[in-house]
Amino acid sequence: LLHGMNILEEFGIKYEAVTLRGDSQVVLQQLAGEWPCYDEHLNHYLDQIEQKAKQMKLKLVCEPISRKQNKEAHQLATQALEGTVIDSHKEITE
Repeated sequence: LLHGMNILEEFGIKYEAVTLRGDSQVVLQQLAGEWPCYDEHLNHYLDQIEQKAKQMKLKLVCEPISRKQNKEAHQLATQALEGTVIDSHKEITE
């Protein structure tokens, strides 16, 4: 999520509603400020995401999706946690 926020910042995105989709109710509720985050390491990232959103005047909209719908993102996150190098490029156009 933080990497995504950095990309939005690089593109100069401001004053927008940004939809965050995920299959973890805990993470989504923590991002929405509904549930506390007790893990110091994770809270550090949450604070950075919230700070960037505030600086960029973004409204974060959290949207739950099923684990099945999030299969590819889950696989990529697992590979990243395992240290698997992923060589992928995606062009963002309007």
